[in-house]
Amino acid sequence: MARIIEIAGKKWLVGLSWASYENHPNKVELREDADRLESDWVAVRDNQQIVQAGFCPAIEGMKRPVKLASLGAYLADSHEQPWLGTFKIADNLWWYLAVRDGHAILPNGDIIGDEQEVVAARENHSGFMDWNYIEGGLDDLERFLTDIDAKPTMAKSLSSGAISGASLSVITITIAALIGGGYYYWQEKQLQEAQAILQAQQAMKAQLEAGKPLPPAPSPLISTPLPNEWLNACKQIIYKQPLSLYGWELDKVMCDPVSTHIYWLRKTGATVAERPDGILSAEGDSIDQTIDLQNIHNSEVDDSIDLEEAKLALRAWAQSAEFTLSINNTSPVVLPGAEPLKDTNGNLLPAPRPQTSFTLDLSVSPLNLDFSSVPGLRLSKINTSGSTWHVEGTLYGK
Repeated sequence: MARIIEIAGKKWLVGLSWASYENHPNKVELREDADRLESDWVAVRDNQQIVQAGFCPAIEGMKRPVKLASLGAYLADSHEQPWLGTFKIADNLWWYLAVRDGHAILPNGDIIGDEQEVVAARENHSGFMDWNYIEGGLDDLERFLTDIDAKPTMAKSLSSGAISGASLSVITITIAALIGGGYYYWQEKQLQEAQAILQAQQAMKAQLEAGKPLPPAPSPLISTPLPNEWLNACKQIIYKQPLSLYGWELDKVMCDPVSTHIYWLRKTGATVAERPDGILSAEGDSIDQTIDLQNIHNSEVDDSIDLEEAKLALRAWAQSAEFTLSINNTSPVVLPGAEPLKDTNGNLLPAPRPQTSFTLDLSVSPLNLDFSSVPGLRLSKINTSGSTWHVEGTLYGK
C-alpha cells in the first residue's frame, strides 16, 4: 500500500513496486508495465549500476504527484550494500527497504504497513547471509536525509486524463510475476537465488531442530568465478566481434556476471534492414546485443585474508600500474540497541562475511590483466567509457 509520509516537513512517497531494466525505459514501456501492475504513478531511478522504475496507484485525492519523490530511491545509494532498513513511522506503522546488487531495491523491498507485514517482508529476504541491518525511526531517517546530497527521484503520473477509481492498494508483486515484459534478467537471477536460499533455510531449520550447532556462513568466494576466468570468458566473446558489421559500428562493450553486451551504432549507409542481432533502440540507431558467457565455473576456493590486508594488497596492485582505485570504506550502519541477527527460532546467525565494493578506472583493457595476486577479489562488471575502462568488483575478507 503506497503512502505519503512526512519527515522534517518534507513529504515522501513510500511503498512502491520496483522493477529493473537493462536500459532507461521509454514512455511506452512504462505505460505497459504500469497497466500490468495496475498503477498510475511511476518514479524512474537511473544510476551508474542500475535502472529501475517504482510503480503505484494514485493516492486518493491527488490527481498528480506534485513535488513528490521516492524515499526508497533517495536512500538506496546512501549505505553500504547490501542492506535492510526497518523504520518505525508511527504506532503500528513501519517502513521497510531492502537494497542490494547495484544498489537496486528488491522486489517486495519497499513496504509500508504494520509490523506483521514488515516482518514478513524482512523474513522473505533474510536468507541472504550478508545483509547489513539498519533499524530506527523518523529521527534516524531525518538524520540520514541530511547527510545525502543527491537529486531526488520524482514521481510522475502516467495517466493521460483524470484518475480512474484505482484502488489504493499496491498489488504485492512476487519475483516470479515480475519476470517478463520489459523487465531485466536480474529478476530471474533473484528467483533462482531465492529458491536456493529457501532450500538452505529448510536444511538449516532441520539442523537446528536436531540440536546441531549452526554452520558458519557460506563463503561467496566458492560460488563465484575467479576474476581471471571471468575476464577470459568475456574476452572470448569480445575478441570475436568485428569493428563493423553491415555498416553498424561497434561502439562499446560491457560484461556483467552472466553475459556480455555489445553495443552497435548505425553509420552512414547502414539500415535496420540488415543489422547485427540484438535489441534495436526506439530510434533505430543503436543495438544492444547480449551474448551469454560460456564455459565459466565457480572457483570452489576461498582465498580470503583479513579484509584490511586485502585492501592494502589491492591498493598496492593498482598503484603499481597507476590505475585509479576507489574503495568503499563506509562502515555498515548499526544503530544503538539493534538486535543481533537471528533465525526464526531465535538462534543467533553467523555474522556476515566482511566485504567491501571497489571500482577501478583504467587507460588499458582489463581483459588481459592478472588479478590473482589480490586474495578474496571477485569482479562483477567491466565496461568501456570513452577511451577508458571501468571495472567493478567486491573484496571479501575473513
